[in-house]
Amino acid sequence: MLTRIPYPPVGGDKLKSYHLIKILNKHYDLNVIVITDESADNADANQFLSTHSAAYKIFSFPKHRFYINALAGLLGKEPIQVAYYYFREVKKYIDGLLPQTDFIIANLIRTVKYIEYTDKPKFLDIVDSIAINYKNAIDKVSSVFWKSIYKVEIPRITAIEERSIRTFNATFFVNKQESEHWAQTGKVRWIPNGVNPKLYDYSKTNPQYRNAIVFFGKMDYQPNIDAVTWYLKNVHSLISPDLVFYIVGVHPAPAVIKLAEKNKNVIVTGFIEDPYEIINSARAVIAPMQTGAGIQNKILESMALGKVVVATSLAARPIVGARDGEDLLVSDDPVQFAGYLNELGQDNHPYAKVAANAKILMQNYTWERYEKTLTALIGEEL
Repeated sequence: MLTRIPYPPVGGDKLKSYHLIKILNKHYDLNVIVITDESADNADANQFLSTHSAAYKIFSFPKHRFYINALAGLLGKEPIQVAYYYFREVKKYIDGLLPQTDFIIANLIRTVKYIEYTDKPKFLDIVDSIAINYKNAIDKVSSVFWKSIYKVEIPRITAIEERSIRTFNATFFVNKQESEHWAQTGKVRWIPNGVNPKLYDYSKTNPQYRNAIVFFGKMDYQPNIDAVTWYLKNVHSLISPDLVFYIVGVHPAPAVIKLAEKNKNVIVTGFIEDPYEIINSARAVIAPMQTGAGIQNKILESMALGKVVVATSLAARPIVGARDGEDLLVSDDPVQFAGYLNELGQDNHPYAKVAANAKILMQNYTWERYEKTLTALIGEEL
């Protein structure tokens, strides 16, 4: 069960679902269910799902029905985002499939309500612990709206995550620290995301982006908005005027565009067919995350390209094996963060070894390894 159509694989969540479907389809007769406010008429998406599943069903509802669900959740006691994605039509459809089902995978905590009481083996692909994420973010998030949402959601999400991890056969996380946090509650497993193997040999560059500093990510995602906001307000004025900051990612939020316009040498690209051309040409990639959880795919992919990543400790922490100063550069201090970027802006910067180490480390983050761990985990429970 998914809450977004996994194709095209734009953004970390869709990329993860895209690979998960391809992996599961290799080993099982897969039935994919998608609950979304996106259009179900995307021919390429339907072709992908048709090719990589035994059957699939997209439940596409208008926005107002999701908003009604969210309001019901707000006025009730369950998490807003769980209520947001719960529809009786979907529940009836899933119940009809259960007699012929060997096991179920719920993607994200949003979908657990559909199967929480079934006696079929069930797994939770939680990805990130939203409870931990919200607790860490509430004092740092730049949006007043989201700060209010976090305040309401924290106790509700904490309760449902605890209950689900305790009652599901197994739960898998992309963040090792989060899996360790929940290890006493139920059976959990750390399964980090993989990296597209094509990136290891990617060589395309463009001299236009020679002096680029890049942030790469879906730009309507609040943690990415918070990251770019922190950088623009605290770091950008401290870097060399010769460097240009590129914000690369789909759906740039109005707040990001407005803030970027107030700063010199900032370019918001929106969607780009091949973002890796900019990244591979750039001086550095930044991941100044202030909120959010899990492993940032943008970091893994940039490191696989052999780029130096300058990251805050929150962004760097989930990357097991990554050493500050050896595989990437880590700082929460704006002055030091800017200092790294200014050094990287020089042709003779001292971090060539960091770039080489980053590429080597990413050999541990492969979808092949993800596949082996996932299928072994499922096999243990069947």
